[in-house]
Amino acid sequence: MITFINVAIGVSLGGLLYTIWPEHYFSWYPSIPFFYWVMAMAMTFFLDRVKRKNGDVTVTMYMLVRLCKFTLAFVFLWMYAAFVGQQLKTFGFTLMLFYFIYLGLETYILYLFEKKRMKRISLTWLPVVFHRRYDWLKVMQTCGLRYSLRIKRIY
Repeated sequence: MITFINVAIGVSLGGLLYTIWPEHYFSWYPSIPFFYWVMAMAMTFFLDRVKRKNGDVTVTMYMLVRLCKFTLAFVFLWMYAAFVGQQLKTFGFTLMLFYFIYLGLETYILYLFEKKRMKRISLTWLPVVFHRRYDWLKVMQTCGLRYSLRIKRIY
């Protein structure tokens, strides 16, 4: 899935640069999708190892991986500037565009993962926590709801 998304984004943006804005296309363009593909594979491998070791992936670990990815993107930009240096603004803008695209995709994937995890946790704890009427009343009071025992309505 990661490879398919990477190829689709890389080919579409490369095609736009090559056909619509040929003056902004640069010979090192394929290195950017390749860099983000390698980073996605490394991130997946690392988070999978953490999940197998600890049983779950925390948001803190995910953010640590994001920081490493940002740092490596900065190092990649610096190396391009030091060794190649051609069309630096276009390269930097394209690298930043890819970064934000992948940031959005990875954030959405983390959101889906956390949503699934929270649903799994709530389903396992629900019978234990809310087995008596008193527990329901406490939860409703915590949420600011009132419950009348005589009328049995929430208002």
